[in-house]
This record gives sequence, C-alpha cells and structure tokens, in this order.
Amino acid sequence: MPSNEVQPDLLAFVNLAIEQKNTPSVAVSTADYDGKVLAISDWTTFIEDAFEHGVLALLALVPKGCTPGFFPQDIEDALNQFVISQRLDNQRRCDDLLILLDALYQEKIPVISFKGPWLSHVAYGDMGLRSFWDLDILIQREHRDVASAILLSQGFVCCTTGLNRRQLDSFWDFCGQDVFQRESDHVVVELHWALTASTLAFDFDYKGLFQRKLSEEWGSKRISHLAPEDELLYLCLHGSKEAWYKIKWLADLAFFIQAHPHLNWPIIWQRAKENGTLRVTALALYILQQLFPAVPVGDLELLKKHTDKQVIRLAKPILNQLLGGTVIPPPDFRLSIYRFRLRERWIDKTGYVWRTCITPRELHFNLIKLPELLFPAYYLVKICHDGLALPIWKLYKHVFKKSGSSSTSNH
Repeated sequence: MPSNEVQPDLLAFVNLAIEQKNTPSVAVSTADYDGKVLAISDWTTFIEDAFEHGVLALLALVPKGCTPGFFPQDIEDALNQFVISQRLDNQRRCDDLLILLDALYQEKIPVISFKGPWLSHVAYGDMGLRSFWDLDILIQREHRDVASAILLSQGFVCCTTGLNRRQLDSFWDFCGQDVFQRESDHVVVELHWALTASTLAFDFDYKGLFQRKLSEEWGSKRISHLAPEDELLYLCLHGSKEAWYKIKWLADLAFFIQAHPHLNWPIIWQRAKENGTLRVTALALYILQQLFPAVPVGDLELLKKHTDKQVIRLAKPILNQLLGGTVIPPPDFRLSIYRFRLRERWIDKTGYVWRTCITPRELHFNLIKLPELLFPAYYLVKICHDGLALPIWKLYKHVFKKSGSSSTSNH
C-alpha cells in the first residue's frame, strides 16, 4: 500500500506527464505551470512516494517537455534507466500472458485479459510506463476448474490451501478469483470469474461483457479484451471502490481516455445505470476532471447531470487527501460508510450490508475446523468473531495501551 502522505507536487508532475504524453511536441513551462514553480526539496522522499503510488515511470515523460535542467541530471538518468528496466520486465510478463492465453484458447475457453500488460499497451502505448506485477485474466465461472488445471499444467501453484471443498467454494464465491504463482520465476496470475468481491455487491452483466469482448493480434499471438466502454467502466469501479488512494489508478483512467478519443459516452452512462455504477462512474470522472482538467471526459452536461450532491460529498475528502492530506483506504472486510454511499440503488446498498455482515472468509475457516456438513455454522462464527469478539479485543488493546501510557507518564 502506498505511504499515507501524498506530496501535492506529485499530482502536478503526473499532470505534466499526461499533458506531455498527449502533446509531446509542445514544451511545458514549469515556472508558469498552474501559476506555481514545481520545486522539490526532498528528492528521495518524492521518488519513494512516486514509486509507491505506481507513477515513477511517468516522471520520465516530464523532462522531455520542461525547461532544460529542471530535473537534476542524476534523477533524470535514473528515471530513464528505470523505464528501460521496467519495460524489459513487463515485456517478459506479457510474453508469459500470451503463452497462457494461447493454452486457454486451445481448450476453447473464452477469456478476457485486463489490467497488466494489456492496459500498459492500450492506454500508455509503452510497456515501460506502467507498473504491474500480476497477470489478470477473466473467465466464465463454469470454466474455472478447467482453467485452473491448465495453470497447474503450466507450472503454477494455487496459493489457496488448507480448505475443504465446501470452504473453497465459499472462498471462491467471496473473492471471485484465485491466485496462482509459478515458483521458478515468481510470475503471479489472478484467475477471475468476477471483477470484485461478492460482498461489494457489484453484480455485472458478465454475459454481456463476453459478448462484447474484442480480439486482436498481438505479435504472433491473439489477445481478447474488454470493449473500450466496458474497460473504462471497470477502471472507474476499480479506483472508486478503493477511494482512489493510489495515484496510478487515476493515471490509468486518464491515459486510457486519451488513447480512446471516440468512446461512446452515452453508452457508457447507460451501462453504468444498468450495472448500478452511475455514482461510481460519476465520482471517478469528477475527480479526474478536478485533478487533470486537460483529460476529456465526454459530454460535460452528462457528467454534470450524474454528479449529484452525494458524488460531491464523496469526492471532497478524496481530493483533500490526494492534495496533501492523509490517504485512508476503506476497510476491505468491514462495513464502510464510504462504500455504502457509493451505491445509488437501495438494493445494492442492502446487498453490500448483508453480504459484508454474513459472508465468512478464510480467516473464519481457520479459526475453527468444521466438517462440510456443518458449514452453515461458519455464518455464525463470522458474525460472532467480527461483530463481538473482535470489537472487544480492540477495545481491550486500546484501554490497555492508554493505561500503559498513563502509567509511564506518571513515572
């Protein structure tokens, strides 16, 4: 997870990188940019922050459009070397992805590649400009076992162990994915049959996603990917559900939109309404417009129409955090007011609360080992642990810590 502190200048630099990528022939005057001089007093902290937020490589775009000598020469040289190194590493992962996709295609398994190498290619146009680690593949649920067997045959090992079949099925339903790693080179593959955890209650039309998927040749291989409008909706969802605590996700959205000038915005808003992600999408595009105004976000009247008071309310703390406050991502396994307000339909709000409250996880399966016949008891284990035992334990630690601090100060 990125460091909690965000330097405001980092966003300004990413903005410069976006503008430079969009109009590489136009030099940007850093002294006059937004009426302020971008001066970094602590380059070490700045570079570490950029790395943690996944945008370090983008900084290499900035000197090309800035006044000479704006970046210290050693910093500029190191950034260029980082991009070269990342490009080589990402290309190797891309080759691994294409080989794996080919194996799945041979078994007639419909598959969609998203994020990872594909997003680097289609949004940034350069494997060296986007950081990623794992390879994300979306399949249909009914092909899960066959696809898993193919991964195992390719030398990958399933990272989920120690669960019986009933627990495993529940865990898979909760996560919507399974993680595999190849020990020989540590390549990680996330095999998805859902785009989010079930507790978030984002129930997509996966049949429609696969019907609309596109395919194209990539080198000597073939790759299938989401339709551009579907991919944009996913990028909005991916960042919004995490409250945009990582700047990389905003950069992904910005570069993707710039690389697709002919997006069908009415269709985007229509599908968002059908998926129950109108507020998710409006929040993403509103924040993008506020931070990176040069990025086109379609019909501004449509955006304004869907940017209701709740969107503004959700966006305000996120913008404050990104502009120099403390970045606090929403909790993954506990109810979050932010995620509750993120939904515009009451059926989705209710689904989020209900599923989050009752869905057991791997933690609960490991607390007590029950036979498969008694699996329903895990719902009770989950409620008692998360709703009773855990709050009592946290209260005890808080009181004990406070008591300890008071005793120390008295001495």
